[in-house]
Amino acid sequence: MDVTLNISPAPPNIFSGIDPSLNTAASWSLGAAPNSSSSGGSYTDLIFASSATALTTTSGNINGKSYNVTNGSSYVFSSVRTNAGDGTIYKIGATGVTEPAPFTNTITGVTNQLAYLANNSRITFSRVSPSNNVASVLQFRNSGTLQIETGSTLDIQTDINQTATNSAFGWIKMGGGTLKLSGSNSYTGDSIVQEGTLALVGQGASAVTVKTNAILEIALTNPGTATFSNAAAVSLESGSKVRVTGTPADGATYTLSASSMTSLATLESSVSGYQLAVLNNTLQLQPVGAPAFSSSSFTATGAANGSFTYQISASGNPTSYGATGLPAGLVLNTTTGEITGTPTVGGTYSVTVSATNSGGTRSATLTLNFTDEFDALRLKWRTTLIDDVKSSKTLDSINSRSSGYQTTMLYALTGVKVVNGGSDYTSVPTVVVSGGGGTGATATAAIAAGKVSAITVTRRRRRSRQEKCRLSP
Repeated sequence: MDVTLNISPAPPNIFSGIDPSLNTAASWSLGAAPNSSSSGGSYTDLIFASSATALTTTSGNINGKSYNVTNGSSYVFSSVRTNAGDGTIYKIGATGVTEPAPFTNTITGVTNQLAYLANNSRITFSRVSPSNNVASVLQFRNSGTLQIETGSTLDIQTDINQTATNSAFGWIKMGGGTLKLSGSNSYTGDSIVQEGTLALVGQGASAVTVKTNAILEIALTNPGTATFSNAAAVSLESGSKVRVTGTPADGATYTLSASSMTSLATLESSVSGYQLAVLNNTLQLQPVGAPAFSSSSFTATGAANGSFTYQISASGNPTSYGATGLPAGLVLNTTTGEITGTPTVGGTYSVTVSATNSGGTRSATLTLNFTDEFDALRLKWRTTLIDDVKSSKTLDSINSRSSGYQTTMLYALTGVKVVNGGSDYTSVPTVVVSGGGGTGATATAAIAAGKVSAITVTRRRRRSRQEKCRLSP
């Protein structure tokens, strides 16, 4: 004879009606409140559907496998227990002693689902117990998932512990809603934010991991005071976000500390004047200083009509850059700080560069030196002609010595000092440019105080362009 036993999980225990007391057995669908292990309503999936939302209990235990709300209401659980020695424990999960473990949430069919909130519903576990001043506690009885859909919130203000100190129970947060933890929590299993938001205030002993696209929310409290401290590691994976609530005080630093801190997260929304940083196993929201340059002045060189690139570099994560006084042909990328282009005219240019972030703007001086193709000829002509003037001092000797530098003189058109301008000139003398086998160059002199003060050499070119060399004392 074969006997088949089909054991089905207990049906959910639904709290409906208008009585706010969780101890009122008639308000529960199983006819028993989930407040003792012998009760028919204990260690079942609890559904809250009453019109009363401020729910109270005088019991030492509320024994539920899972807590579920889908009707869009916001329920607050608080204790009115009068016993002087102990408070209320909200138990969640299954140990396998008085009920099967692992268990299936009979509302959703999901294994070890500790909570299910949907349709903008909310559950708050309050720690207050005004009748005996013994704070309430929430206790994990096994590890599982917390399914909190977008728009819904599970707010656990009580401390959270586990059935034994070595149980290592934890949770995985699913859904786009929000889980808030604000107690001093001693459970030691992993806390994994797979989706949605985790808002942390208080203390913890569980390793916290915030996955890609999930959000860690930090509330700003007293400046310089840790908003959360954790005795285990905290890890924010690449693509995760940090949300800041509240307005920071000027210059204050806000800190989340852990035994070890790893963060590849970014701020969900920028906070003016602040940045996110990891320092000495802390995640900090810290004031941003204005960008800093390593020096007040910099120098760069290049050549006229040649490609040129220069990168403005400053600390402090600048968000934009500036440059005033750039020579023709160069442009600045204000986002990257790169100066590029082709300078069209040689020379020395003083450029004011700047870098800006939310902390302010700093500036420095950049000196640009661009040579051109005639610089070498100018230098050779200048040196040679000055030597000739110093040594010859007569027109004939200068003409004869300079005949070999006709090409140099035609293109090296810069000022040359006249060493000996003679004396007693009453009218401008005639300057003759001859020799060398070339044509087209003319020269004129200028006098001052009876001396030759300058000689200007002019060579006519096509399109009436002229190159001049002014020789001045």
